[in-house]
Amino acid sequence: MFFGGILYRVILWELLRVFMLSLIGLTGLFVIAGVVQQAAQFGLSLNQILRIIPLIVPYSLPYTIPATTLFAACVVYGRIAHDNEAVVLKAAGVDLLALLSPTLTLGILATIATATLAYAYIPEKQRQLQEEMLRDPEEMLYNVLKRERRIREESIPWELYFESVRVSSGKPTKELQPDGTREATGEPVKERWLINVVAKLRTKGSTLNDPKYDQVGRTKEARLKVETRKDDSPGAATKVKVVVVFESKNWIFDGRNFLGEAELREPPEFELPDRFRKEKLIDHDFKSRSSVIDWPQLQVYADYWRNFGRERAEHSERLRTDPTYEGQHPPEERARQMQHAHDQSKFFERTGRTLLLEYYMRPALAFGCICFALIGCPVGLWANRADYLSTFVICFLPTAFSYYPLLLSGGGLARDGSVPMLVGVWGANFVALSVSFVLIYRLIKR
Repeated sequence: MFFGGILYRVILWELLRVFMLSLIGLTGLFVIAGVVQQAAQFGLSLNQILRIIPLIVPYSLPYTIPATTLFAACVVYGRIAHDNEAVVLKAAGVDLLALLSPTLTLGILATIATATLAYAYIPEKQRQLQEEMLRDPEEMLYNVLKRERRIREESIPWELYFESVRVSSGKPTKELQPDGTREATGEPVKERWLINVVAKLRTKGSTLNDPKYDQVGRTKEARLKVETRKDDSPGAATKVKVVVVFESKNWIFDGRNFLGEAELREPPEFELPDRFRKEKLIDHDFKSRSSVIDWPQLQVYADYWRNFGRERAEHSERLRTDPTYEGQHPPEERARQMQHAHDQSKFFERTGRTLLLEYYMRPALAFGCICFALIGCPVGLWANRADYLSTFVICFLPTAFSYYPLLLSGGGLARDGSVPMLVGVWGANFVALSVSFVLIYRLIKR
């Protein structure tokens, strides 16, 4: 009776229909927001935006599926109440508790789908998204430079500041023909130039907070070129260099090189910053960024980083208490090393707890579908509204704006260690499930 029959199939079909329509609309809004955020951060071109849209869609589903489940349940049961179908069913002797079976089925299906996506599919798409963003490092570098108008990284000695980026079409590539002539083929190659460039070479040992420069030069235009250089020596890694291409006579040097017009023996070059390098992304980011790690591996990497944190904390304690270190370093140097080890310990520990939070958060978000489905049925019958707007205001907004803040704040407390991880993450689901039971009980009594 509860899971079968015409009534069950009719209500379940209505729930699925509204669910799919609402999911498409809500996911579309999330995707637009995600594309805008990525485009603003990396300065994406139109072709890049079109390529990353299919990769952004899966990431939004764990947030849109639970909310859509709630909205669909409220809309369908609100229409049933508004058309007095609930009164007819009660007069016909149908237990109103039987109305819960379709929405419970929807909640279970949505929970399984969300958990399945979050297990490995969404992390895989996130990894593909990061690799897609860095597929062409030179294009990505210029896209970011259009927005930031500088290159200033702690890991590279050169600092570049410029006014704008100019894009021009160069000559098409030419291929050798059988008759010995060369014929232009393909599209013209784009040439990107930096306008009004100031290049500064930091003194070895200086930092961004306290910079000192050996060389300061300026020119009207220069071009950056990303080159991959292979070292033939055994065990040597492939180096990715950024070379500043320029006409040397156009550079004017100031400061310690105050010689008017001068020539450089070699063009300025530096390592491609880590945030533009795919291999760095795989080596580091894929071990610390929670969204790109498969669910079973989250706990493994959490222990990996937390072990690093404990090792650095033990090292800091040894520097403080072990007398053998007193004679090896001056007190100021030892205090600096202690503080550095302590800061590293806190960073690694927080990284590990962030991954552990994601490990608990994914099933909690999936289970939220069942909680929302059980809330939507009694609230929809109580609201007695058939239009989308009223249902959105009466049920969807209050529930979503109370559940998600509670979930995020509890997760933040759990990550900081203020509350146990299980309590902080699953507290919102416990509250939502308790509210649903109270509403269902009142519905049956009424």
